[in-house]
Amino acid sequence: METTKNTTISFDEFEVDALKRTLLKKGQAVPLNPKTFDLLLTLVEHRGAVLSKNDLLDKVWENQFVEENNLTVHVAALRKVLGEKKNEHRFIITVPGRGYKFIAELNEPENEIVIESHKFSRILVDEEITENEKLFTWLNGHKPKAIAEVETSEEKQTWIEWLKLNPIMATLLVAFFLLSTIFGGYVWQKQRQSNLSPGVPFAQMQIRQLTTNGKVSRAALSPDGKLFAYVTNDLGSRTLWLGQIEGGNDIVLRPAAEAVYSELAFSPDSSHLYFSLRDDKNPKSALYKMPVFGGAQQKVLDEISSFSLSPDGKRIAFGQRSEEEGKDSLIIASTDGSERREVASFPKTQSFIFDTISWSDDGNRLALSGVGDGETIGNDILTAEISTGEIKRIVNENWREIAKTAWLKDDSGLIVTAIESSSWSSVPQFHVLRVEIPSGKTREITTDRSSYDSSLNLSSVSPDGRYIIFHSNRGGGFDIWRTDIDSGNPLQLTFGKKNFQPFVSADSRQVYYKSWEKGVGELRRVSIDGGEPEILNDKETSWGGFSPDGKYFAAGYKTDKNRLAIFSAENHQIVKQFDFPKSGTMWMGSRWTPDGKAVAYRDSNYGYWLQPIDAEARRMEGLPKEKLYNFAWSKDGKQFAFVRGQEIRDVVLISNRK
Repeated sequence: METTKNTTISFDEFEVDALKRTLLKKGQAVPLNPKTFDLLLTLVEHRGAVLSKNDLLDKVWENQFVEENNLTVHVAALRKVLGEKKNEHRFIITVPGRGYKFIAELNEPENEIVIESHKFSRILVDEEITENEKLFTWLNGHKPKAIAEVETSEEKQTWIEWLKLNPIMATLLVAFFLLSTIFGGYVWQKQRQSNLSPGVPFAQMQIRQLTTNGKVSRAALSPDGKLFAYVTNDLGSRTLWLGQIEGGNDIVLRPAAEAVYSELAFSPDSSHLYFSLRDDKNPKSALYKMPVFGGAQQKVLDEISSFSLSPDGKRIAFGQRSEEEGKDSLIIASTDGSERREVASFPKTQSFIFDTISWSDDGNRLALSGVGDGETIGNDILTAEISTGEIKRIVNENWREIAKTAWLKDDSGLIVTAIESSSWSSVPQFHVLRVEIPSGKTREITTDRSSYDSSLNLSSVSPDGRYIIFHSNRGGGFDIWRTDIDSGNPLQLTFGKKNFQPFVSADSRQVYYKSWEKGVGELRRVSIDGGEPEILNDKETSWGGFSPDGKYFAAGYKTDKNRLAIFSAENHQIVKQFDFPKSGTMWMGSRWTPDGKAVAYRDSNYGYWLQPIDAEARRMEGLPKEKLYNFAWSKDGKQFAFVRGQEIRDVVLISNRK
């Protein structure tokens, strides 16, 4: 982190307070990602000088491994915040082949700016989360990781020795910091309250953690605010629970079983709980209803996964896909399955996210997250008039993935969970936002304190060791790129802005990848030197990889369901197909074993699976029984590397304190 001896720096119509870490434009606060703010400070400190990309990565992301594209994203975000238009360089210029330079004149050039750098180690707190870091919502189950920053042991020891030698000064410093903290917090709170408009939802939040098991996957709050239901996931064995807001022992509503709960919802009178369930009896999910304190469960509808219950509890809304007609439909029906009708339909290439549907309080509109209609990847907010089917779109530029929606009681806006458009971390960081309807004006309710800053750029090394192949959003949308393994020289290979997951042929001449340019996700390939791409099939094909001998490649292949397919490298025809185990997933890719006799892929609950070419799938042995992530064998096949991690998820209640 960085602070300045002069607390404010001003240029043009902007003012930067490095101590308070705020950027003002004409006196109004401008939201800025913490790393983007650090980048701004670094550029201002070295104004007039060219800083190379490596210099900036070392200063802004000290002791962290991040990709160069991460810097590019933050520079673009900073230029956007400062109001620079395309080919306009009022503040920051790019010096080709060298780096970046801050060129704006400071309003007070006579004041020397000295930025003091302090090294910090980052500690991930898994078990005990401070109150200010419990800012996540039961709406989607995602929780930001709590990050504590402490001085390195060398610096800490220096301060301790100095304080021991100066006990009087140590006492005065402690008193000073305590008073400063109390007074500063009081002033900040007063200013915050005075700046907020009366009646703004969640202007004064109260956050309370309701569970402590760290295994919650889904949750819902009762309309009367007294109860909450949630699902825990213990290595694929899921349990449905009922908890009470005011405390008490939680009740098991459905015991642990290998089942998947897609949605939970309370009836309007809080007496019953609706849930969608997929298990051995319901391979395509079914909607159930049961008393909230336990009892006989009743099947309501078959083939219902994600759903939204109307405010009066008499209707449900859900999405349904028709492969034959090539469309997705937004449907409402009575909870007994009658009076079913289509509100609106969308082509699959412009569809909506089924589990984002929510009802307005008056029961006349639905809100949902839809695929953006532009070239870049992202979601827009859609509202649908139930009586007419009219769709209104709120175009979204700042938030990439909108995971959940919920209407405010007066129907003036929505509460949504979303990921920033500039964030491509492999660990999603969801924010809770308020979106006004119909203006689309957005305000953050929570602030993500996660330290994960790396972009999600899948990469692979060509078998001849000459190139690194990766997909990147550096061109506005995702495309496939090639760079020399030793000297850079990036070369863009595709230009459709919707191309992902590259893997290289055994002879290092062709790059295979997944393309969404036609809305299918089909397999394509392009020469490693660039050129016209070739379409190889017409089905969604994901996360591929070639066998060691180059005769085959494996990939996820979707027809009526997802399967693992083995393709011939010669003619690209399918040689064999295998069903996945229930929790098997190709997410993050697959790998051939060094002997070429099996394909390995992840399990969404724990460990990895091995699929031999001539036998049944089995779990890999000798690994921790926990959720594992990316993995690979060494070139000689003698070593196996894998990534371990811990996901802590609990239920937190965010309430509006009045």
